[in-house]
Amino acid sequence: MKSFDTSLLVFEAKSLPAGLVAHEEIATFGDVRILEASVCGGGRFVILATGPSVALEAGLKAVHAKLDPETAIVDQEVLDDVDRSVFDAIHSLTQQRLEQSLVAVETETASGAIAIARHLVKHHSLKPIAIKIRRSSSGAHAYLTGSAEACGPAAEEARTLLRAASRTGSVEWFEKPSQALKSLFDFV
Repeated sequence: MKSFDTSLLVFEAKSLPAGLVAHEEIATFGDVRILEASVCGGGRFVILATGPSVALEAGLKAVHAKLDPETAIVDQEVLDDVDRSVFDAIHSLTQQRLEQSLVAVETETASGAIAIARHLVKHHSLKPIAIKIRRSSSGAHAYLTGSAEACGPAAEEARTLLRAASRTGSVEWFEKPSQALKSLFDFV
């Protein structure tokens, strides 16, 4: 069985051609595995890749040698130590039930939503319900669940992380979701 890499590259190009150039550069590094490469909202192109952090960083360096970051790149990030549940939530592989509270994150970029989800899972023990990259418009959203005691501080920290990274987005904490809201996450 293939081992599971815990580093994730999230890369968003401003156009399909720039995304294809980036894909070619990132995919050439031996231990890098492309999980997704597709057009998303607003003509953007998103790449999700896993592999050793050093290979992912080398891939980004190669992309920067070919593309002007100011005109061709929307956002990018190499995330280390990503919990398997985050990967599963991106690809809708799990059906995590809504627990006591809910944190909803919406960002202008896929990188922003995935980075915040990774942080909240790792540092606040939240469980991701779903992480969705928008296909009809730009951005992404993530839904995470846990106890009210964990979700409240996690939501506040997520807002701080958005500001610190100069990313546009919003974060809402639902301490006690209504039955109607809970029904949106009732997969079973």
